[in-house]
Amino acid sequence: MFRFIFVTLFITWLVPHFLTWYWTISISEPLEEYDFIIVGAGTSGSVVANRLTEIPNFKVLLLEAGGEHPLNFLKSIPMLSLALQKSDMDWQYVTEPQKYSSGSLSENRSLWPRGKVLGGTSVLNLMVYTRGSPHDYDSWVKLGAKDWDYKSVLPYFKKSEHMASPDLSDSEYHGYDGPLNIDIRKDHGSQDLFVKAGEEIGYKIIDYNSNEDEGFAYVQSTTQNGKRHSAADAFLYPVSSRQNLHILANAHVSQILFDEDKNGKPRATGVKYVRYGKEKIVKAKNEVILCAGAVGTPHLLMLSGIGPKKHLEDNAVKVVADLPGVGSNLQDHVMLPIGVKSDLDISDEVISSKTLSLSTLFSYLYDGSGSLGSCTADGFAFLKTNKNFRDKKLDYPDIAFQMLSAQFDVGNKQLIDFHQHILNIDNETINDIQEQAKKVKLDKLNDLSILVILSHPESMGTIRLKSSNYSTHPVIDPNYLKDSKDVETLVRGIKVLEKMEKSPTFLSYGMKMMFASPKCEKSGPLRSEAFYRCVARRNILTVYHHCCTAKMGARTDKMAVADHRLRVYKVEGLRVADASVMPAVTSGNTQAPCYMIGEKAADMIKEDWNLV
Repeated sequence: MFRFIFVTLFITWLVPHFLTWYWTISISEPLEEYDFIIVGAGTSGSVVANRLTEIPNFKVLLLEAGGEHPLNFLKSIPMLSLALQKSDMDWQYVTEPQKYSSGSLSENRSLWPRGKVLGGTSVLNLMVYTRGSPHDYDSWVKLGAKDWDYKSVLPYFKKSEHMASPDLSDSEYHGYDGPLNIDIRKDHGSQDLFVKAGEEIGYKIIDYNSNEDEGFAYVQSTTQNGKRHSAADAFLYPVSSRQNLHILANAHVSQILFDEDKNGKPRATGVKYVRYGKEKIVKAKNEVILCAGAVGTPHLLMLSGIGPKKHLEDNAVKVVADLPGVGSNLQDHVMLPIGVKSDLDISDEVISSKTLSLSTLFSYLYDGSGSLGSCTADGFAFLKTNKNFRDKKLDYPDIAFQMLSAQFDVGNKQLIDFHQHILNIDNETINDIQEQAKKVKLDKLNDLSILVILSHPESMGTIRLKSSNYSTHPVIDPNYLKDSKDVETLVRGIKVLEKMEKSPTFLSYGMKMMFASPKCEKSGPLRSEAFYRCVARRNILTVYHHCCTAKMGARTDKMAVADHRLRVYKVEGLRVADASVMPAVTSGNTQAPCYMIGEKAADMIKEDWNLV
């Protein structure tokens, strides 16, 4: 009996360890030197590692601070993605208290989940694949990013893509042979209501990843057969057997190492990293490539002596290169979630207790269908709300809508606690929501949510060192809504929703916006502009599209950190290839641009080292 129990317990312990060993693609110890070292195995870093190792005689080391987590099924099920936040796969960044916004959050602080795992944030995000407007990339050129115009970057978007949706089976704007699976899922009837209402108020139904950048659409997502398709799934695991690609997980890079070249200029020669408490060094023969993200890259640059001179000296960091733009120009999309409630029972058309059942689980396990395979963000729109901007028609979207097909049950304490946990919502706001539900006698305050997203914020922030200790998170201050023009743009977005309320489709379902902001009722009558301004400042949240903190630009731009080939100024052998290098945030989600940046960076590195 005891022998049986012992054997059972031993097998129970052994099997997960065996499976983890079987599926691991991380090496145990690296070589002393590689041709290229890539820091960060996220969206861009995974692409760069894949493409550089297409050249068999060059050795590449990919370092990732997080682990692999091969047995965590939450990574694969799209609808459960939020459950990964605040886990050990998340860097768990927190902003400084915000002066101009975020009143509904505890201490006015926003949580910034970032992926700390092979695949990076592509393992945590909502999988929405949105390139943005062609204008975004053309504007980058005007900001000093030569050869990053839309015509130049389009081939790199297509190179990554395997467009699987029959809706877009033959489009000159999509790729069909790439490793990253893109699909359009239509799991919920609310998607049709959203898109149809947009069409009824005068917008076209578009493919937002083409040359059209105004209209309503079904979401394109990085999913495959109902499962998340992350950067690691697409770009790392399929090539993990390459002998010239070494992947080292749980390796937190603490510093870039520099020597002087023959001209006396600092040159990156390797990195220092910490793994399981031990500090080690690995050398780079050709280049160190930073793909640590919009927070991690500027943080590591400053820890390594590259950044604003006085700030580095104040933190007792030896200055290698005075680059004041490092950690500046921080941009992010913010969203204003607005609940929409129907007079009818549409619980069959959204994610609800009706659509989440045992039959849902069985259908998902059978063929990936149903709500569990949905990224919950089912509808999308690009809008140009200020048609007379600077005396000419606005040539890029200033507002985006993202529609979430999920009911919010105010009586479900576990659901309330979960959202409070991952969004940092304060108790007072939760009480307001519940009181509002009682007032209107509703158990569900909304049937779906429409996120009003500020596409091109005027407000910008900073990332700065808190200390010279690599393990201490940096000081993050996004300065949300500091510029009042951002609030006015959000108000214009809400007014488009007012028009949607009057569309035949929304009227036939009795669909109306719901607000639970009693404090804002003191600012002005319900639904007045003053009320909307208060709601915007109080209730906005991050859309997790942090970028632009090590921007590329012309040499004459003193705030530029890298040139148009992503090479860091004032040093040699160091490049940046991730969201931090964007000169300005794109109109849509930043996942797709990060894949593109990885593709284009790899080609430029090959060209510069005559690897093509």
